[in-house]
Amino acid sequence: MITPAKKALIVGASVFAVAALATFGLYKVAAKPNPALTARGGGPGKFYSESVSVAPGTALFFTWGVTPSPRAKALARGEAAIEAERYGDTYAQARALMTQLTEDLREVGLTLRDVIAVRANLVAEPELDMVGWNKAYAEFFGNATNPHKPARTTIGISRLFHPDYRAEVEFIAAIPPNRGPFAKGSRFERLYDRLHRATTNEHVRSYGRPTWALSTGKAIEGGSALYFQSAIYPDTLMPAMATMPLKMRMYKGDVATQAEAIFKKQVAALKEAGLTPADPFFSRNILYPDPKNGGRMDFAGFSKAYQAVYNNPDNANRLARTVMSAPGYAAQGQLLTIETYAVYPGDASKQFLSGDGKPFPLKTYRSDPKALVASGVGTAPNARLTWLSGIVSAERGDLKTESAGAMKIAAERLQAARATFDSVAQVRAYVAVGSDLGTIAGWGAAYAAAFPGEHRPAVTVLPVKALPAGAKLEVEFLAATLE
Repeated sequence: MITPAKKALIVGASVFAVAALATFGLYKVAAKPNPALTARGGGPGKFYSESVSVAPGTALFFTWGVTPSPRAKALARGEAAIEAERYGDTYAQARALMTQLTEDLREVGLTLRDVIAVRANLVAEPELDMVGWNKAYAEFFGNATNPHKPARTTIGISRLFHPDYRAEVEFIAAIPPNRGPFAKGSRFERLYDRLHRATTNEHVRSYGRPTWALSTGKAIEGGSALYFQSAIYPDTLMPAMATMPLKMRMYKGDVATQAEAIFKKQVAALKEAGLTPADPFFSRNILYPDPKNGGRMDFAGFSKAYQAVYNNPDNANRLARTVMSAPGYAAQGQLLTIETYAVYPGDASKQFLSGDGKPFPLKTYRSDPKALVASGVGTAPNARLTWLSGIVSAERGDLKTESAGAMKIAAERLQAARATFDSVAQVRAYVAVGSDLGTIAGWGAAYAAAFPGEHRPAVTVLPVKALPAGAKLEVEFLAATLE
């Protein structure tokens, strides 16, 4: 006769055995490179690849920006008497974040070998700890266990939501065939369906607890058309200021007011592309310290405006997102910048065909023909996407010199990926210039030289605290091409 205790023991052992087999199976799969990925320039001595391309039609997974949790073992031992010790230094936090992201990938059926790109936001107070970050990073990528090297961007920011957070990390990954929630009849699909998470776009699956306001990640069905929005700024004090040089602009309102204005513009830009607030899957939000409020970042004011658009009774869409603080343009009264990624609903393939039926990889939206950037850029469902790692110039100098050097390297890396500047969907420029915003004109000149024709990418220009190697500029690209 089997007693209840023995029965529970047998059931527990069975569950453990099934979990162990599943983990072993995923480990065996992980031993092989992802066939959808082509990495370039990740030779000996480099932590990351210069670029990574993804085969057309590949399903993708975008994680949220993960921030630290308290060190459980230290807390249990009573070692956390000092608040700052609860999370550890940059190395400890980054290692913990990468471990959590590895678990987030596993839930979708992915491993570290499926990662396309890594972005790290490191608090650079008092300085940018690249040693600690690289040490943690090397335990996950470019080693004997996992030789794969994704693209990578690292920036130094002012702070994160909690003053003791030192790092925020996000992954973009490629979902191989027969894995992920879109693999019909697979255990990954069954696992996802059991979670009963709300879906607002048929091409997207949300991960994370249903009670959370955010998604821990968004899976994007293979063959989906994507949309990348330029950074959106708040309203200027006077309409005429919107077209003035950056250092001459002044913005109005507190964070809540500016967030409300930005989300209104965001919805309008989405509508221009035939999208709605049900279609975004990722949002990057940068708050700037308010000099009129003691340098405080009003995260609560931002969240209130965010929840009026997302994760509410009218729109159940919960985005994966990052929220950070950078030096920004606070002297001009700007307290917030937001950029958003979305997926076209339905079959969007016809939107990427010319009048004679010829396909093209990019579709730009620019209501103002004179604008130097697109309001947003769509990538075709059959496009091959290439992420370039963050690029800094080989030589230090003023921003004009470093911008020209970085763009030269970018041209070479695009060419290696069979792309050009006309293939670029998104540009993100990080500028470490302190309070001298006038020097950003040096970046603007290099950008204009790279995009002299009709094509305009989606663009974000973000003043940051510090950059690797003491650079004044770091720039990253996303390109879309047709095979």
